[in-house]
Amino acid sequence: MGTPLRQVLDTLGHGLSDDRTIGVVLSGVSNPPLGPDQLDTPLTYEDMAKTGSGLGSASFIVIADDESMLGVAAGVARFLAVESCGQCEPCKRDGLAIADGLSDGDMTGLDGRLSTVARGARCALAGQTERVVGALIALSRPAAADEVVKRYPIVPLVDIENDRAVYDLAFLEKQPDWTYASEARDSFSWPAQHLAGQPVTINPPHTAESNLPGTDFGRAPGGDEVFSILHAAHRRIEQRLGTLRSATVGERGEEIHRLRDDVEHHRRAVEHIIYPLVSRFEPGIGDDVVWYPEHHEQRASRLLKRLDLAETAVSPRLVDELCADVHASLIEIDLRVLPLLESAIEGDPNEVARITAAVDDFLQVQ
Repeated sequence: MGTPLRQVLDTLGHGLSDDRTIGVVLSGVSNPPLGPDQLDTPLTYEDMAKTGSGLGSASFIVIADDESMLGVAAGVARFLAVESCGQCEPCKRDGLAIADGLSDGDMTGLDGRLSTVARGARCALAGQTERVVGALIALSRPAAADEVVKRYPIVPLVDIENDRAVYDLAFLEKQPDWTYASEARDSFSWPAQHLAGQPVTINPPHTAESNLPGTDFGRAPGGDEVFSILHAAHRRIEQRLGTLRSATVGERGEEIHRLRDDVEHHRRAVEHIIYPLVSRFEPGIGDDVVWYPEHHEQRASRLLKRLDLAETAVSPRLVDELCADVHASLIEIDLRVLPLLESAIEGDPNEVARITAAVDDFLQVQ
């Protein structure tokens, strides 16, 4: 830890041949690339975050300056799009569209896809597509009209034998449904659907995500909706997440502080009011239903507290993890917890009024 990146590349990677120079260095495919002027960055989480990149798993892909950055972006996009499980619709759908567009040399609509691919993501993968592919496109030169973009191969590193890397070259035949071209045709179904019939402990129905900029999260508030205040808080938090994702390194601290306030108000409301009521009204399943969102919101609160107090730059990877935990909590509350409670108190206006007032107090809605 703390060794300059240049020294690692020269000593452990044996440098580049004399006739080639470094264009960019990627920390796997988890963070935006570093340019030649950033090679003296010490390899610490804090110093890498200051550059707008991150340490990742401390492995690096070194790209020479004569490689096509569009080709590298196409390779990264395909790797991440194939690996996406498809549980979150924008991640798989927009990721595949980005990969196909780059491979075909069609840049139409790429900016829009990059802005929606991480919407509602439950894990960090979609954020990697947004950041890494977006940064590589920004560094690339425009492709000529008749230029064929050669996709740079991104494959998993599985071992090191006698100082030589061993790659999983079979990945080049891996299809979006996680089968392999040599074994079967692509089913054109996503893994979350393709594998749904296999035995699992819990197999909830697939839930479509909102997928357009500005689309409201959850159900639209209406005059008769029991928990319209809580749904409005969810939309406000989702907007905070979007702002945090697009914030610069210098802006992240302030956005994290704002998000922490909203998440803490929300956490107190559901932990003191909603979860106990669900467990009381539905004693057989209530505890199981609230465990998942409660677990993720507690993790998000701990991470927010740590990041809010941090004196150094926040890495984009931690932003991804934070957003995934917050979103996982909100969508489970919106689609699992609240319908259960609404059903239990249906037809009891006094109970509805009491819960609404209590939630309003905790949220401190202005």
